[in-house]
Amino acid sequence: MTRMMGVVMALASEVFVLKAEVRRLNLALEESAMIDDPALEAAGDSRAMHTWLAEEQTIFAEALLRPWMEPDGAPDVREYMSAE
Repeated sequence: MTRMMGVVMALASEVFVLKAEVRRLNLALEESAMIDDPALEAAGDSRAMHTWLAEEQTIFAEALLRPWMEPDGAPDVREYMSAE
């Protein structure tokens, strides 16, 4: 259960940071009038964006699943926990 909570908290913090970053960038773009909505749409469909998404998906999935894929660093002490 602790690992699941760790994953949830990690994802929640990532979402918060990303939302703030996206909002900051959108505000900067709106205020500078450098890029309009059609240009942003085109960038989203670009080869560079698709390449990045494919790479990021792999990196993100590995980071997300790491708590279940790597052994726990704590020693196995079950033998010392008998009722005797």
